[in-house]
Amino acid sequence: MKSPKLRFREFKHDWKFNKFSDITEILRCGIASTPIYVDEGVPFRSAQNVTSDGQISLHKYSLISEAFYKKISRNNELKKGDLLYSRVGAGYGKAALFNLEGDYGVYVSLTHIRPTTTVNPEYLKQYLNSPYGNAQAKNGVVQGGGVLNLNVKSVEKFLIPLPSLEEQEKIGVFLKFLDQKIALLNDEYKYLIAYKKGVMQELFNRKIKFQAEQEEPYPEWECKTIGEVFQDLKGSALPKEALADSGTYKCILYGELFTKYSEVIENVFSSTNSSAGTPSVSGDLLMPSSTTTSAIDLAIASTVMEDGVLLGGDIIILRPKLPCDSRYMAYFITHGIKKELAKNAQGITIIHMYFSKIKDVTLKIPCLIEQTKIANFLSAIDDKITNMQAQVEATKQYKQGLLQQMFI
Repeated sequence: MKSPKLRFREFKHDWKFNKFSDITEILRCGIASTPIYVDEGVPFRSAQNVTSDGQISLHKYSLISEAFYKKISRNNELKKGDLLYSRVGAGYGKAALFNLEGDYGVYVSLTHIRPTTTVNPEYLKQYLNSPYGNAQAKNGVVQGGGVLNLNVKSVEKFLIPLPSLEEQEKIGVFLKFLDQKIALLNDEYKYLIAYKKGVMQELFNRKIKFQAEQEEPYPEWECKTIGEVFQDLKGSALPKEALADSGTYKCILYGELFTKYSEVIENVFSSTNSSAGTPSVSGDLLMPSSTTTSAIDLAIASTVMEDGVLLGGDIIILRPKLPCDSRYMAYFITHGIKKELAKNAQGITIIHMYFSKIKDVTLKIPCLIEQTKIANFLSAIDDKITNMQAQVEATKQYKQGLLQQMFI
């Protein structure tokens, strides 16, 4: 028998391993046949209703008739305290505690679990979502027809470590508290994103206005086209073999405008040993020029705040011809005219954005001082968003470290 590295000090006894099927009253997959969905009836839960962080999602579910629900439940109705365990697709092996009232059907993509009275449901959920539970799920999953499948027969053989019920409950309460903290931080993160979106809409529609130091409004905004404000340059391809973690030259690659996109690039992402590439001038705006996804993905602009950064291929470089705060321009292009820009993209399989097609799109331009005020204001919100995102990730990592030490 074993005990974990980290535990509450009042508990001393070793833990015992139990076969999963021996500690459950119900351990079965949901209904295999696809029912006829109805407009009003019983909610029908599937794997998409168990999130990657082990929560029940109330979005995206279908409804089944009362008659069909009674037929499939067979006295095994989903009850508060049961677990739903995802079993198919890339998101397999995630457990969520069912804590809702009322009738709910369970689809075949989920395993329905009801632990015995010797097992605390929250403890079991946390174990299944721990690195140890994930490892057993990975060992048990099989691939059939191109789809990953965590069969119930495999789940039945999982070995579940059980301390006393009192220790289970204490572990469950502690880890649930961490989940609640993560959820609160995540809600604040989402709120800041929504707040930024709403504020930008009000700013660009002139419903919120900055005032000059004399408490007088700034001059009315001008309208100029992209072609009037910017000259068009192209990035130059950088050889892949020259990319390096600590290369001689800083560089920005086309793909990074998608994966690490922000309106202001303060930290350059990559480096290369090749001197190819178009060198940046501080204040350049970068836009991706092609994609295989959606035209809306091309309607983003990032501002480079350094001279001499090498810019790779498939990047449109908008270099200001007139005095402007490029950060403001990046915010306005990305959020103020995104849909209009996307309309000017061309292509079906591969979608392209050309300067010649967007040069006549109109920009709303405040005076330079107001541009800077708006850019500083939005950058401050971005800093808060980045900080909150870091707190969410740090708390998640902290919990993962605890899971590694609190289970065996």
